Amino acid sequence: MGVQVDVESLALRARALLRLDRPQAVLELFDGYDYSAHPPAAAAELAMLHAIAMSRTLGVGATQTFHRASSLAESAGDEYCLAEIGYYRAHAHWIRRELSDARRCLRAPFAHGGLLRAKAVELEGWLLAAEGKYHEQVEVLQTALSHLDEVEEPDASVEPAILHALAALARDLFLPSVARMVSQRADHIEWTEDQAVTRSQIARTLGWTCALSGDFVGAFRHLRNSTRCAPGDAWRALAELDRAFFARGLEEPRFYEEALDHGLELLDRVDWPSTRGEERAALLLAAELLAPFDAVRAHRYLKVYRTIPSRMSPMLAYCNDDRLRALENYTIGVVARASGDSQVAHELLRSAFSTWNRIGYRWRAVLAALEIYRITRHEYIMEYVRHPLSQFPNSWFAGRVHNERKLFEDPRIASLTPAQRVIFFQAVQGKSRKEIAEAVGKKPNTVRNQLAMIFEKFNVKSQRALIAAWKISDSPAK
Repeated sequence: MGVQVDVESLALRARALLRLDRPQAVLELFDGYDYSAHPPAAAAELAMLHAIAMSRTLGVGATQTFHRASSLAESAGDEYCLAEIGYYRAHAHWIRRELSDARRCLRAPFAHGGLLRAKAVELEGWLLAAEGKYHEQVEVLQTALSHLDEVEEPDASVEPAILHALAALARDLFLPSVARMVSQRADHIEWTEDQAVTRSQIARTLGWTCALSGDFVGAFRHLRNSTRCAPGDAWRALAELDRAFFARGLEEPRFYEEALDHGLELLDRVDWPSTRGEERAALLLAAELLAPFDAVRAHRYLKVYRTIPSRMSPMLAYCNDDRLRALENYTIGVVARASGDSQVAHELLRSAFSTWNRIGYRWRAVLAALEIYRITRHEYIMEYVRHPLSQFPNSWFAGRVHNERKLFEDPRIASLTPAQRVIFFQAVQGKSRKEIAEAVGKKPNTVRNQLAMIFEKFNVKSQRALIAAWKISDSPAK
């Protein structure tokens, strides 16, 4: 009986560690452990948990250990364990993007019904995402919730995971009705401490959907909730930087500076090599926010992002697909444009635009197109933007698009090169030449020469006169 209690305790501990995405700790738990000394049913469960940890660390031996677990479950006549092994084998294939093999392994858990069927349907949604079928994923995940509602004793970790995925899809595909459903269900969950990241991220992504709808009261309410339940500085920084992002779009400078400063303060306290998940996106968002006025610091955060030695968790759906690369390319492109490197910026932004436009992430594609317009000033880009923009008439970036077009109606602005434009917007903020040079990463002599050409185009002879000429003009500040 004592051995059996040890087995149950070991299995529970391993499952808890896997829920926390700590597969390496599970490998250490099983290091040198002879689980085959136990009865076949217990040994099958332990072998399965060991194989799951192997698959999530991308180590060797997972396939062999899954086979061993299946053989033990068959000898014990344990149908539930066999179906559960099938589910986790499918999950391992999904991590490696072996989608046909994953679907083959899902047959057993789907046929078993109950909780395993709900989880199998959820995983089918992730297989669709790996194929770029995000609208289909939304439908399948909603079906998984329906199956979960029929389960008498559901796993408390499944519904939050599904809601997290649906909240992100509702944001990126702009599906307000799905976001409302997620919000309603999330309000009724009895959240536990180990679900803090999921809870914080659901609130955060719901905030973005509100902002896209023009509901900024709701957006900031969700972001406050996200900050309140975030489990660490990196996650809190994400929510604070989101607040700064929207405050900038609403032209609330004091609110923007307060949120940005707090977000950056949190960011600088994070031990980034220890991170494995979505919290790393805070570095990209910080770089984007800093780019217009402090390109040097923006580059510094990009360097931190690029040099994190540990890989992202393979449990993240986007860690190996085009969506993450598009986000990276977009941010690096924004920083490159702000630094005056138009050729690199144009190439990266076109890549991000192409990906987001192809997969139906319309508002993200609009933002990329707007950045490209700032480089090329090709009117056909604005013509492209006009149709998808009609879906977001009250969003923060609808005003940005209008102001951007109005900005370039000023022939003096239109005549500036991208590099001159970067320095111009620094100069009209009242920054000294030294401060401008530090912010854009240029030599002071380069800034002086560029300012001389800008003065000529505005028919002025000093920075003070340039600022006065710009304030008199009807054109909006950037």
